[in-house]
Amino acid sequence: MAMGRRERLAAGLYVAVVAALAGASFHDSGQGFSAVEVAALVMLLPTVVVALPVIYLAGAAAWSLTDAGDGGPMWPVTVVFVLLFAGVAVANLWLLRRLVRVRT
Repeated sequence: MAMGRRERLAAGLYVAVVAALAGASFHDSGQGFSAVEVAALVMLLPTVVVALPVIYLAGAAAWSLTDAGDGGPMWPVTVVFVLLFAGVAVANLWLLRRLVRVRT
């Protein structure tokens, strides 16, 4: 079953919105857990439940390597989280596509 133009546009928009929310959530080292981050995580359900340990460990590694908490550069941490969240969004799309195929 081929994806139509609208489905591709919706899928791209979904991944872009999740990536933008991740970028907004992790742009400042002093920012705590925010509503924007909650929105991104909710949009990533259900796949984020399985991916959460990887997100946590990769994010912690980026945070530690850049020393972001002590004034180091924050942009590498932001890039890591944007890529991770976008990857989980793509995994959600893959899962949805599989479920649609099974049902039809």
